[in-house]
Amino acid sequence: LRHEYYMFAGLGDDEDDEMVQSDDDDTQSPTSSVPDPYDYMYSNIPQSTNVLKPEPDCKHCGAKRFQYEPPSFCCRGGKIKLVQNETPPELMRLWTSSDPDAKHFRDNNRYFNDHFSFTTLGVSLDKAFANMSSGVYTFRAHGQIYHNIHSFSPRDSGPEHLELYFYDDDPTLSHRFQRSPSLDQDVIRTIADVLRNNPYSETFRSLGQAEDLANYRVTLNLDHRLHQRRYNVPVTTKPFYGCYDPLSYPLFFPRGESGWHQSLPKDKITMEDANARNGDDPDCNSRIRVFVRDYYCYKFQMRRGIFNPILHGGLLFQ
Repeated sequence: LRHEYYMFAGLGDDEDDEMVQSDDDDTQSPTSSVPDPYDYMYSNIPQSTNVLKPEPDCKHCGAKRFQYEPPSFCCRGGKIKLVQNETPPELMRLWTSSDPDAKHFRDNNRYFNDHFSFTTLGVSLDKAFANMSSGVYTFRAHGQIYHNIHSFSPRDSGPEHLELYFYDDDPTLSHRFQRSPSLDQDVIRTIADVLRNNPYSETFRSLGQAEDLANYRVTLNLDHRLHQRRYNVPVTTKPFYGCYDPLSYPLFFPRGESGWHQSLPKDKITMEDANARNGDDPDCNSRIRVFVRDYYCYKFQMRRGIFNPILHGGLLFQ
């Protein structure tokens, strides 16, 4: 195994910028003197409320619609049809109930997700915006952003992120508790149990029994023709793959379901047709493939009788 894998790289490369591993980094620089760009907006906030007129749900996908929204905003008039991710009952309880452990989970869901994430976020953070003392929190990156999987080599700081899965067959979960002592241990245990059926978790837990890890390698399935409920994996010639969302947000994709990828077909278009007509013609692509904007427009909708953990994500959704 190589010592470090960069799963996604954007443009830009400023070596002088400080790299941080997460947007939840507590390290802050002194308060910036940069003017708050939102002052004008705050001074013009309306004092009265306006209730929007009710609109019928989308007849194609069942999404709740709001006044002034375009009629095809949610699913392109039925052309987009995505599989709804399954949320295990115990994880749904943490997202919705008023139990003390569920409230603790929701108050700290970014830290729980960071703890169970298979990747870390590498970014050159603009701290002038991030550390403003007033206004809306702003996360602005300079140049390169990437998802990073660390080396599997032992470190003095102990295992973290993906490496913790190597030890999840230990019933004590002592490595997880030591890594995040401020998080409720019962909630950690609950999430670890929920993720036991996650295909990525299963793979890396099996490596925990390997006698010589240097002799092993993990090969992820490159076939985008897999069902949306199955996990997909990176191909080095394209900039975004269906594995990024489930690897980075296991609390939203607890079964490792595939996220957006460039070969995701529209409704009534087979994966074979999408791959066979793979080309640079934008008109052709728009007819047969789901664009990333359309994917997330569909995912972020409210639908009656369907639980959507992303919309319960609070700070993790921001």
